[in-house]
Amino acid sequence: VEPCTTDDVNVVLALSDGDNVTVAEAYDPRPENWGSPQRGTLPIGWGITPALSVLAPAMWDRYVSEATPADEIVDIMGLGYSYGSVMPHAAAHLAGGERLRSTLGIATHWSLDALLSDPEAKGWAAVADAATRADTTPAGILLNYERWDGPAWFHSDHGVPVLASQQSSYDDGPAQLATSLRALAETPASERPLVSFYAITVWSSTYDGLVQQIAPLADEVGIRFLTPADAFACLPAWEPPTTTTTSTTPTTVTSTTAATEGATATPPPAEPVDGGTSYVG
Repeated sequence: VEPCTTDDVNVVLALSDGDNVTVAEAYDPRPENWGSPQRGTLPIGWGITPALSVLAPAMWDRYVSEATPADEIVDIMGLGYSYGSVMPHAAAHLAGGERLRSTLGIATHWSLDALLSDPEAKGWAAVADAATRADTTPAGILLNYERWDGPAWFHSDHGVPVLASQQSSYDDGPAQLATSLRALAETPASERPLVSFYAITVWSSTYDGLVQQIAPLADEVGIRFLTPADAFACLPAWEPPTTTTTSTTPTTVTSTTAATEGATATPPPAEPVDGGTSYVG
């Protein structure tokens, strides 16, 4: 994968709500979605619960066997819809999901834990602990359905690249997305994210609709569409914070990359905002 640069408008799309087994069983297979003869035209992530491999293994095998290079199956929510940042034993739960994801050979994880939008949120400690327990990490993490406060992309404290959704509304369909992408393409390179991720709601979008209204933007305004895994591979490599010492006092130094992306060597704890919305997508 060619490295991502600000000369390109790099965009990742992924279809939502596949943590709901019904979506994978009855909605995604429709002829305008996975069953479309146009599938493979537009790079995209398909959010599908890895639990489908246990609950409906024939359906899981169908997705795996029929996927084109432009179709990436994304592990959405691991063992099930959960909000790890407020779970008392989150690491154990998340580790189980990591083991299943790794066993299935899935590269990308999709979390709806919106508190993780802050790179310094204390919930990242459980994510890192889970990776240690499971002895595996994803190639990258997609985050949220809608845009929350926080950077569009960053590395977690344990080095995993993260892309946070820039979608303005969960209800947006292809027409609204096309407007957003045109605006993104017109944004000066110095002001737009290196890679922008947009979550696509399955209830208001179809794959055929995206091919019709979104795919042409590659030629019209120069958007480079990437699968999630390709986007994670094209991002700059993580530079872990380095620690240097003087003759008397130890000093922690944050690398340039980490500072730019909002990660620090010793992140302070973050808490939910009082009175804030409880929607976690």
